[in-house]
Amino acid sequence: MDNIAHLNRLSKINSSKSIRFLTPVAHPGSHCPMHSAISIAASIKGISSIVVGARECAYYSRGVPNVADFVNGFHWTYVMDSNEVVFGCRDGLIKAVRELDAAGAEAVALISTCVPEIIGEDIDGLIKEIQPEIKAKLLCVKVPQFNCNGSATGGLFFYESLISLMNETGSKPGVVNLLGYDPAAFRRACPPKLITLLRESGADVRFYYASEASVSDYARASEACLNLVFSIHNIGLAKRMEERFGIPYVVVHDLYGVKDWDAAIGVVEKILNISAAGRFAAERERALALEGEVSEKLGGRDFIMTFPYRDTLPLAAYLCDLGLKPLLIHADEYCPHNDVWARRILKSGSDPYVCHMVNEKADAEILNDLPFHICVGKFKYISGGRPCMQDMSDILLKYEYSRTEELLDMLIRCAGDSYGTL
Repeated sequence: MDNIAHLNRLSKINSSKSIRFLTPVAHPGSHCPMHSAISIAASIKGISSIVVGARECAYYSRGVPNVADFVNGFHWTYVMDSNEVVFGCRDGLIKAVRELDAAGAEAVALISTCVPEIIGEDIDGLIKEIQPEIKAKLLCVKVPQFNCNGSATGGLFFYESLISLMNETGSKPGVVNLLGYDPAAFRRACPPKLITLLRESGADVRFYYASEASVSDYARASEACLNLVFSIHNIGLAKRMEERFGIPYVVVHDLYGVKDWDAAIGVVEKILNISAAGRFAAERERALALEGEVSEKLGGRDFIMTFPYRDTLPLAAYLCDLGLKPLLIHADEYCPHNDVWARRILKSGSDPYVCHMVNEKADAEILNDLPFHICVGKFKYISGGRPCMQDMSDILLKYEYSRTEELLDMLIRCAGDSYGTL
């Protein structure tokens, strides 16, 4: 275990900066958070953007949005010169915003990268000063690379900023926002029963996925009586909407266990005054049986979690509930909403190492020397015949107890005949 002694254990992780690379061979690395922020800005109809930073940021950002594919989108860069790097770019940036407003932008995201954040450029103050004078709504998105390991926080911070688009409308009974729900993924399959139940109960279901929403859609998002969160990127936005508008939210993105689904569906039933118990009875019964089987046969086994399974801590916490023990966990980022899952893992008696993996071949030299029984997550180079759950992407397209059922069934099939020898 000496080869992972440089890593922090979960109990020492309090931010993304606490998560270290598994190996120093970090090439090709991860996209910076600016990448996610620009991608989302280009996807939402009516939003334009200005990337504020060095020449490198301007060059890199040009390849992210395909501007011709989006309606009403202007995606500009503001390159800070040597004088502005020292004294700030307030005057020049105000001029750029005014020009973009005059060009007809409906909303403008000011994407602040490493240099303006290092020198403390007050973009929030700039927005407060000039917002009353222009038509376009302004958003501030702070995405310095030095605060994170990858691109996940770029999406989280961008969606949080969208609260600036929302009007004080007051909530309406039966209006449900689906934050981060991609309806396109379910046009190729069956929609989740939870969504079908909402529609059949007469709820006004509104989609808030980047390519499915516009500035005007976000302007009326505060009409909801409930937010259902289907993406890690939208958790921060849901929290801010609760604080500002009093809209409760339920996160279904990171739930796996029967008890967690019971609690989440119970909140939906109470707020919308509907009954869902009969709709999910069969899946719930099968999921409970599988939980018992996994606890009995795999309890006490050590596991590692690898990439590209993005939000690993919630799943690790659930496997701890079933008696498995995490040895090492890959995590792209550590955001505030991870605290609840970290506490749950630590409460189980485990304190795994946490790392950031970006080079599969180099990482394999370390991983294969670890004394784990099961690999959870895609990884091509596991040796020794140890079971590895290679592709769990379909699980993320399932909600309610069917996700629990499919996850545990996959785990059982993956372990297979090795149950007795792990």
